[in-house]
Order: sequence, then C-alpha cells, then structure tokens
Amino acid sequence: MNSKITFLNDQFLGYYLLGAVLLLVVLIYKEFGNSRKSVFFLRIFIGVIAIAALLAIALKPAYQSTKKRNKAVVITEGAKEAQLDSLKKLYPKITKIDYSSSDFISPELEAAGEIFVLGYGIEDYDLFQFENKKVSFLPAELQAGIDKITYPKELIEGEMLNIKAHFFKPEDGYKAYLKDFGGNKLDSVTLTEADFELKAKTKVKGEFVYQIEVQDSVGNIFAKEPLPIKINTAQKLRILVLNDFPSFETRYLKNFLAEEGHQVTLRTQLTSNRYKYEYLNTEEASFSAITEEFLNDFDVLVVDISSFNQFSVKEKQDLELAVKRDGLGVFIQQTENTFQQKTLVDFETQLDGLPKIKWPENPEAEIAKFPYVFQDSNNTYSLIANENKLAVYRYLGRGKVGSGMLQNTYQLVLNGHNQIYREIWTDVFSRLAKPAQEMLHWEVENSFIYKNEPVNLAIKTSLESLKLIDSLEHEIPLLQHLDLPDDYSATLYPKDEGWNHLKLAAGDSIFDSKFYVFQTDKWKSKRSRDRLKSNLAFFEETTQDDHQEFLYRSLNLFWFYLTFLITMGFLWLHPKLLRN
Repeated sequence: MNSKITFLNDQFLGYYLLGAVLLLVVLIYKEFGNSRKSVFFLRIFIGVIAIAALLAIALKPAYQSTKKRNKAVVITEGAKEAQLDSLKKLYPKITKIDYSSSDFISPELEAAGEIFVLGYGIEDYDLFQFENKKVSFLPAELQAGIDKITYPKELIEGEMLNIKAHFFKPEDGYKAYLKDFGGNKLDSVTLTEADFELKAKTKVKGEFVYQIEVQDSVGNIFAKEPLPIKINTAQKLRILVLNDFPSFETRYLKNFLAEEGHQVTLRTQLTSNRYKYEYLNTEEASFSAITEEFLNDFDVLVVDISSFNQFSVKEKQDLELAVKRDGLGVFIQQTENTFQQKTLVDFETQLDGLPKIKWPENPEAEIAKFPYVFQDSNNTYSLIANENKLAVYRYLGRGKVGSGMLQNTYQLVLNGHNQIYREIWTDVFSRLAKPAQEMLHWEVENSFIYKNEPVNLAIKTSLESLKLIDSLEHEIPLLQHLDLPDDYSATLYPKDEGWNHLKLAAGDSIFDSKFYVFQTDKWKSKRSRDRLKSNLAFFEETTQDDHQEFLYRSLNLFWFYLTFLITMGFLWLHPKLLRN
C-alpha cells in the first residue's frame, strides 16, 4: 500500500479548517479558568482529538492503492479457437468479450488492465473505445480472396472502366471475370499472379452494379463481388480551336467534337491577317483579338505552337489569366519537334526515337508520334488513360495546360479504329475541361458502405435553409462548419442494401445523390485486410507501456466515529467523576 494520503472532500478544506479552529477556540474559552492547570491541558488535548476525528469524518481521508485489474480478451471476426485456448491457459481468469460491428463494449473494457484483441480487429468507428488502454493485437491470418481493388466510382459514358485488383492466395486454374449488370462477360484474366486487371467499355448512363466473379479450375464460383458504378452523361464543352494553317488533324478533330455534341468555334489563318471561321453547334461570332473576357466563354482552347507564338504580349497575359483565374483548359498542338519551347508551362521530355507506337489494347492499331516521350515529374499527369507519357497536363492556377506527342491521329479513323480515336480525344478533353461551377458538391467519404454502419457525408454549397432527407424520408441533421459557412457534414446509418437515395432541399430547389450499400458478406477479404491494417496502426500508436495504475481507497470512517464518541463521552463524564 502506498502511504500517500489525500482527502476526497478537499474542495471544502478551507471551510472545514475554519470550523475546526472555531470549535477549538470555543473549547479553550469554556475550559479556561474552570479547571486546574493539569486538568485544563488534558481536556484540551482530548478536545483536539475529538475535533480532529470530526474533521476527518467531514474530509473523508483516503490512501493511494495499486489498482488490481483483470485481463480481457476481445473476440472479433476471424479469431481462432487455438489462440483463445492459449490465452486461457496463461490467464485462467481472463474475461472473454465478444465483439461485432457497432458493439459498445467500453464498460466491459474498464475493468481490464490489459486487453487482447483476436481476429481481424475492431471497426474503425469503434476504435475510440480502446483509447488510452494497454492492448495486444493478435491478428488472424487473412483468407483467400480479393483483398485490394482500385476502380473509378464514376465514369463518363463511353469511357473505359479500368479495374486493378489483388487476389490473396490464388490457386492454379483460378480465373476472374468482369460481368456487366446483365451478367454478360466483358473481360477475363487467369490469376497466375496476385495482381490482375480487368477492363471494359461503358455504354449508357445510369447507376449500375458490375460483378467480379472468380471461378476455380472446374468452373465453380469461388467469389462474386459487386462493383457499383455511376455512369454520367458526357459534359458538353465549349471549345475554341486556333490554327495557323489548315490540317487534316484539325479537320477530323472538329468533326468528331461536333458529332459528340460539343460547341466548336474554329479559326484558321489563311494568309496574313486573313482568317477562316467555322462554327459547329454554336452561333456565329467572329473575333480577332484574344482577351480574358472572350476566353471566359470557353471550356477548352486548342492552339498550335505557331498560333501561340503569334499572340501579342497582352494576349498571352490574358490567356494566362484565363487559365489561372477562370480554370480554362489549354491543349498545345505540337506541329514540329519543338517540345522544349516554353508556352504557358514547361514540359520535360526525352528522346525515345520511336516514330509510332502500337495501342496497348489493340496491337494492330499503330499511331504516329514524335520521337519523344514526356518525363515523369511533379505536377505532371496523364491525359490518356492507357498511355502515361504520350499526352500530359500540368496545373496552372485553377486551369490545366496539356500537350501530346501523338500526330496524325485521324489515320486511326481512316484505318477503321474509330473507337481508339474516340478514347484518346475523349480522355484529353474531359480531363482538360474547365471545372464546372456547381451550386452544390456532394462527397461520400466512405469508399465501401455497409448496412447500419456510419456513412460520413461532406457537402459544400452557398445555398441556405438546407434539409437533408434519406431514402426513408427521414431528415438527417446537418452540421455547419464553424469557420467555413459553406461547408456542411452529416453522418447517417443506411437501413437498406443496394442504391440509396439522398435529397437535399434548399428552398424550392431539390438536389439528388445516390450511394451504394453492400451486403455484409461482400468483399470480406478486402474488408478484413483493411481492418487488420487500421488496427495494427491504431494499436501501435495507442498501446501504453506496462505501468501500475492507482486508485484511492477511503479510510474506514467507523474508527473516526468511535474516536469522536469516546472523546466526547470523556469530556461529558469527566466533570461529573471529579465531583464524586
């Protein structure tokens, strides 16, 4: 036992001491002159003991004692019976606590001095219950299955769906199939390695659930995992094309853009100070000088090097401002091997000596290119999904500036490879386009959502009087950011599996959003790996060193009551005994 003494009611210590001093003064006054000197000091001594006992009763003294606490083991999904048996042999009195998602087990953990967690671990949103506790995490071995996956949650119709995944412990003969929402096979791969890729072309807009199906060597289905994807309508862009001279590349490009529904304005220089104007899907509006105000009407500018070099200093300044401030996208058409020439940004290139390449998904399709490739560098990103170094862009303020090594891509159309041509230029324009000015921006922070588990939603809007309503017509409370009035957050717990509907009402306007809720038995390998990873990181940071914990035990007040009664009885009886 530690000898350190404290008082449980020490917040009233000053008042109690003052009362004790007053009682002592009254006692001294009462006894002074009424007793012989020897009797006076005896009665004062006994009185001090009585007052001290009374003071102790009021203050409740306590001593510091080592806290004796039991050990506990938390059983989570994937825990093995052998691990639990081993712990029981070491600690026969260990407390067993069963855990499942969303369980509140904090009261049971309070009595434990050391905690063992078996299995795949605790869900992220429940880990707060283990803060400031001594925890030993004994992870379970991951079972075979798809434990990692990267894929786009939203696509534009016509874009390529690219899936990169990892299969843990594949066996000989395993194959993975990508199926569409109708069950049709779109792509397949033999799982000879842990990492694999699947690809497919999207067709129509809507909310769809694709499937990854894994079969063993005899065709039995080992796993079937859903992939919810939103396919959106392509944004119709306003595109300005400036060329120093007519070219087949621009002729085919403007026709393609017009067929896709984009508004195209084309100016081609014929001779000095003489231009040809073309307008596709848009009204006629001739122009000469390039100003920031004029460029504000467009989403993307396509300009060749020669035309850019003919811009005046003022036009180049206005163009740079339109990119930086307004978010205009710019694509620089290379017309000769002058890639090191500075435009709005600098692109780093290197010579590869290849005059053409074969398209990755169709080796029969050859595309002419300049004998260079772009180098990897900071703030440089690919414009084409299937080729990282042939067309890139860099950010410039709010906008992007891109360029490409490909040339004469119209030959793809002449050779019957229209789809590849469409893929290339759809990627280029969709990634360069000026960001749309949204009145409302939704973001679901969870990548995989399950029934009855928290979903964190972030909303950015300047609209007022907001009401968030779920698919069951329940209103969800919105939390407005203290310092950023346009930022809101909300947490909801979906009750239905599949596509869930959200509505945000702002006055007379209603905005819709959807998110997908998985069945609890889907993506178990991925979910288990994610839990293992987060638990290992969390318990590594929060696990405390072994140390003694203390608590204060109150002294038994019975002895103080007894002392007070005896001393007061003595002070009462003593004068009577002296008279006899």
